[in-house]
Amino acid sequence: MQERSSLIVYFKSPKVMKRIKKVGNITYFNKKRKYAVVYINKEDQESIVKELQSLRHIRRVDDSRLDYSPYSMESPEIETSDKTFEESSTEELTKENIENSDSKDSNHQPKE
Repeated sequence: MQERSSLIVYFKSPKVMKRIKKVGNITYFNKKRKYAVVYINKEDQESIVKELQSLRHIRRVDDSRLDYSPYSMESPEIETSDKTFEESSTEELTKENIENSDSKDSNHQPKE
């Protein structure tokens, strides 16, 4: 059994769908948002990506995130300038932030 890989192909015009069908299996496409999900053989991935990017009406070609780990939408760690993505998304609240949020809530309490 051959390993398969999924690509997300963003296009400018649905006219290019005929060319995409020749390259791989289209499992889903959306004309309104102008993208398609295409399955291809993993060993041919580099040449197919180059071929798709060279087509006239293709905006960009991305790897699908479903290939990183089965049944998970987690991607490999994304590194920013100083912190990793996980560290920057989970910030601890300080006492000042909590006090400020409490004072704001007290100003907007309904009258009885």
